[in-house]
Amino acid sequence: MVAIKPVESGCDLLTPEERDGSRLAAATGQSAPHEALQSFGPAVAPPVAARAVSVELSLESWLEAIRDHAHGADLVLVEGAGGLLSPLTDTADTRDLVRSLGAEVLLVAADRLGVLNQVLLTVEALDRSGAGVVAVVLSAPREPDASTGRNQEELERRLAVPIVPLPRCSEAEAAGHLRNVLPLLSARPRCASEAEPL
Repeated sequence: MVAIKPVESGCDLLTPEERDGSRLAAATGQSAPHEALQSFGPAVAPPVAARAVSVELSLESWLEAIRDHAHGADLVLVEGAGGLLSPLTDTADTRDLVRSLGAEVLLVAADRLGVLNQVLLTVEALDRSGAGVVAVVLSAPREPDASTGRNQEELERRLAVPIVPLPRCSEAEAAGHLRNVLPLLSARPRCASEAEPL
C-alpha cells in the first residue's frame, strides 16, 4: 500500500512528523513519498498559499507523481486537503483529482453534530460528478457531543455504503482499527476526502 497527499498547507503549525504527508508515510512504512508532494506554511487553502509565494500548483504533475509512486502497490490511498470542494489549485478540487485517477472515495468525517449534513452533501456532490463512495469513516472527535455515537445509525439509514466508526486513539491503534476498512477496498486508487477537517 502507498499513501500520498498531493498538497498540504498549515505546515508552520506542525512539526515535520505531525504533518499529514509524513503521518501517511509512517503509517504505511513506505520509503517514498515521505511527505506531501507540495507543502506550504500558512494554514490557508493551497492556491492561496501558493499565490503568496509565486508557486504554481499543477494537478497534472501530482497525477504523474501519484502514478509513478503507485507502481507495484496493491492499494493506493490519496488524501485530499480541506474537504471535497476545497480548492487544490486555481482550477481543480478533490473531485477533479478523483475523476482524473478514476478513483472511489473513502470519506472521513468527525462524529459530531453537523456530520449528517456534511456527509450527505459530500456524497451528493460525488454522485453528481460520477464518483462513488466506498465507505464512510466516522472519526471520534476530541470533544464528543450528544450526537457522537448516534450518527452512524442515522447515516446507515440514508446511505448504502458501510459506515465505519473509528474511536479516538493513538496513530498506532488507529492503523489497527482501519484494517476493518481495507477489505472494502480494491487495488484501484482511493481518495480519502474529509467532509470537514478533523
